Amino acid sequence: MRSFNPKKACWLWGIVFLCVVSFGALPSLAAKTPKKKALPAEWLETETKVLPDRVRVQLTISRPVTIRDMVLTQPHRLVVDLNPCLLPKGKTFEVKDPLFEQFRYSQFDRKTVRLVFHLAQAPLFQISEKTNPHRIMIDFMTPKKVVPLPSPKPAEEGIPRSSLDEFKKDKEIQKVLERKDRLSSQKPLITFDFYMTNLHNVLRLIGEVGGVNIIIGDDVKEKKVTLSLKEVPWDEALVSILDANNLKQRPRGEKTILVITSETAKKLDEEEIKRRQEFSKMRQEELKTAELERKSPDQWESREIRIKHMDAKNVEEIIQTHLEKERKTVIEKGAGTTVTETLKPISGVNVSIISVPQSNLIIARGPKREVDYIEDLIRKIDQPISQVMIEARIVEADANFTRDLGIRWGGAASFADAYTPFAGTIRGTESGGTGAGNNYAVNLPLASTSTAFGGLGFAFATANFNLDVRIQAMEQQGRGKTISSPKVLTLDNQQATIKQGQSIPVTTRDPNNAYSTTYRDAALVLKVTPHISSSKKIRIKVKIEKNEPDFTKVDSLGNPTIKTKEAETEMLVNDGDTVAIGGILFKKEVYQENKVPGLAEIPILGWLFKTRNRSTEDTELLIFITPKIMKASLSERFPPES
Repeated sequence: MRSFNPKKACWLWGIVFLCVVSFGALPSLAAKTPKKKALPAEWLETETKVLPDRVRVQLTISRPVTIRDMVLTQPHRLVVDLNPCLLPKGKTFEVKDPLFEQFRYSQFDRKTVRLVFHLAQAPLFQISEKTNPHRIMIDFMTPKKVVPLPSPKPAEEGIPRSSLDEFKKDKEIQKVLERKDRLSSQKPLITFDFYMTNLHNVLRLIGEVGGVNIIIGDDVKEKKVTLSLKEVPWDEALVSILDANNLKQRPRGEKTILVITSETAKKLDEEEIKRRQEFSKMRQEELKTAELERKSPDQWESREIRIKHMDAKNVEEIIQTHLEKERKTVIEKGAGTTVTETLKPISGVNVSIISVPQSNLIIARGPKREVDYIEDLIRKIDQPISQVMIEARIVEADANFTRDLGIRWGGAASFADAYTPFAGTIRGTESGGTGAGNNYAVNLPLASTSTAFGGLGFAFATANFNLDVRIQAMEQQGRGKTISSPKVLTLDNQQATIKQGQSIPVTTRDPNNAYSTTYRDAALVLKVTPHISSSKKIRIKVKIEKNEPDFTKVDSLGNPTIKTKEAETEMLVNDGDTVAIGGILFKKEVYQENKVPGLAEIPILGWLFKTRNRSTEDTELLIFITPKIMKASLSERFPPES
C-alpha cells in the first residue's frame, strides 16, 4: 500500500491550475492580435469630360476610399476629401477649365487628399463611384444650351401639292417660328440661396446677371434678406424680392432700373400724372388759341404786363376767375349772335394769360382790343397794398394798478363820435363835466364786460401819452413792469403774430420703450389781423392764447400739464387808437427781507436786526394794442378823386 505524499499532491494541483489558466487566456490573446492596417490609395489619373448636360471630373485611384464633400459660400466652393489617399510625391496641382474659376487638389494631411472647386455660383453636383479600375466621378450639372432650330426649307418648284399639304406646312412653319421666338427671348436663369444677406448686395448681383444698371434710392434702407430661388428669370427674381420688401422699380432708359420705396413711388406717380395733365391742358390751350387766331378777323398779339405790387400768380388766379365768369356769361346768354358779339369786346374771353413768377409778370395773348381790356383790369388790381404798424405793450401789473387804471381812464378819452362797440370792448364818450382839478371825469372804475379770460377790453383814443405816463409811474412805484414792447409792420389783411414765453421739454415713450424729448410752447401768443376800411378806420381781429405749465400736476414721466386760455374778438377802431385787453390773472409770490448789515448775521440775536416778509400778490397781465396806418400807404390806397 502506497503512502500519501503531500508535496507531490501540491505539485500536481499546481500543474493543473496553470494549464486551466493558460487555455482560458488564449482567446483573449488572439483577440488582442493587431489587424493589418489598410493601405492608402494611390492617385493615378485626373480627367475632365464635357458631356451634353454636365461637366465630369473623373479621378482614377488604386483602391476604394472614404469620400466626404462640403459646400462653402462667399465665395462658392465645393470641397471633396478622399481618405486614405496619397498624391505622388505630395505635390499640389492646378487644373484650368472654363467651368471653374479655379480647380486644385493637394495632400491635405498624411492620409487625406483634398480637392477644391471654385465656382461662380452655388454648385449643383453629383458624386458616383465605379470599380475595376476604381474611379470617382464628380458631375457638375449645366443648363441645356438653346440650339436654334433650322429654318424650314422652301418648297421645290414644279412639285404639285394639295391644299391640305399647304395648310399643314404653314402650320408647321408657324410653330417653328413661334418656338424660335420663344427660345430667343428667354432670359438668364439664376439660382440663389442666401441667408441674412445685405439687400443692396443682392440687388447688385441681380443687376450683374441681368446685364442692367440698378440704382438704389437713398430712402431704401439696408436690411438683411433670406431667400432661396432655383432657376428663375432674373427679372422675376427682382420683382419677388422687391415685393417682399415693399419696394418698387421704375425704368430709366433701356438698361437702367431705379429701386425706391412704395411711398416715393406714389409721389413720383402723382407728380407724373400732374405733369401730364398740365401738359395736356397747355396743349389744349395752344390748339384753342391757334384755332381762335385763325378764325378771328382781328390782329392777335402777345403782350408782357409787369406786376408792380402784387404777386403775379395771385393776379393770374384773379383774372382767370374773372374770365371764367365772363365765359360762362357768354355761353349762357350767347344763344343770340347779337348778345355774343356785344359781350366779346368787353370780356376778354379769347385771351390766354400765363404768369411768370421769376420775373413777376403776366404774358397775355389774344386780339388787341381784348388784351387792352386785360391790361386795364390788371392795372386796377395791381394797387399798392396799405401797411399797418401794430404796436403792442405787454404789462404785468398788480390788481390795484388795474383798478386805478379803470378809475383814471374813466373819462379821459375824448372821441368825436360815439358808436356801439364790439364784444369785449368798452368805449367812453366825452363827459359833460369841466374836469378842472384832475385828469379824469369820475372817481369810480369803469364797468366792463367779461371776455374769455374774465378780463377787460378798452379803447383809448388819443391818450397814448397819458398811458405811457401811467405805465412809467407804475414801474417806478414797483407795482408792475413792462414785459415787452414789440412793433410789427404788416400788410392790409395779413396776420401779425407776437409771441412771448418759453419752450418746455416733454419726454415721451413709444411702444418699444424708447424715450424721446420734444418741446412744447408755454407762451403768450398774440395774433392781430388788421383791415383798413373805406372810412379809413381799422377793423382788427385779435386772438390771444396763454399757455403756462402747471408743475403741481404731472404725468407718470414727470411732464407738467399745460394750462391753456384763449380769447378771440373783433373790433373797429380809429387810426392810432389803443385797445387794452386784460383779465389774464395769476398769483405771484413775493419775498422781501430788510436787515442791518453785520448785526443781522449774528445767530439767534440777528433776528432783532432783520425782518422777512413773504406774501402772495394777485397779478394781472395787460395787453395794449395800437394799430396805425402808414401815411404813405394811406395816400396811395385812397387817392383824391378827380
